[in-house]
Amino acid sequence: MSVQFQTHMQAQRSWETIQDVNKIKYILKEYIHFQGLLVKESPFHQELKPMEIREDGTFIFPIDSTLTNINDELVLYRTLSKHIEISFDVIEKTDTQIICKPLFARIAKAKRMSPRIEGLMGKVIAHKFLIPRKELDIAKVLGTSGQIILNDLNRKVKQIYPSSKLVFNSSKELSPEEELVKKYKKPIYIRDTSTLDSNPEGEFANLDLLPIKETLQEELILEERLRFFKSSKTRSLLIYPILFKSGGETQIFAMGVIESSEGPISDQVVPLYKEMEEILFKNGGFKYKISG
Repeated sequence: MSVQFQTHMQAQRSWETIQDVNKIKYILKEYIHFQGLLVKESPFHQELKPMEIREDGTFIFPIDSTLTNINDELVLYRTLSKHIEISFDVIEKTDTQIICKPLFARIAKAKRMSPRIEGLMGKVIAHKFLIPRKELDIAKVLGTSGQIILNDLNRKVKQIYPSSKLVFNSSKELSPEEELVKKYKKPIYIRDTSTLDSNPEGEFANLDLLPIKETLQEELILEERLRFFKSSKTRSLLIYPILFKSGGETQIFAMGVIESSEGPISDQVVPLYKEMEEILFKNGGFKYKISG
């Protein structure tokens, strides 16, 4: 269901917020019965169950960090009779587990059906309504085998650049360069951030790259970004949009982001990102493949 359709058919959610840690633990135990919680804003179907709950209220979850971009906050959710979200403060994380403390829980007070159309629900027979989907259920599109292959490709990228990450389209905080990739749906490759020069070679030369200097100049932030990179540790940058086409509209599944502090990024990662697109194309039946 599209976002536009939801604005007419659904009202905004009203929340009850709970900050008492003991109450949150009780909710987990009694309301959710320690069923798996899903990671919010991740297209991978990651269902987490706490490995341990310590006396001080600390939770330990097993997690594959290669599939989840977690910084200071982890938000898990579950929808049973009502929708519930629990926000955790990340204390420590490894490649296999994450240690965190709950900050607060939010429980939706009621369903989001607008009273004006509530009586009409279930009485309309829809026939071939072509509503463009804005959100992709990647688990359904890829299937189990597709997800496994996609995860494996992401791990291969991380073997070359451990700090690489997949930034999903739903992410709230994007860098100016990530915003530009999201806007133009073209890769950004910066060989040398001190000058913002690309000089693409090898696999990079075959990509339809966004002219970063000119684009930043048009956005009136060129000097600002030059100052930023000169003060940062990033010496080279790649942002690769993993694209697909659904319902006649080109969309971004995720952006592969690599920041290197040791020099130019290797073009060995480009075929891996292209293969991710091939998986989306093959498993989802999409009629689009990125050029390059």
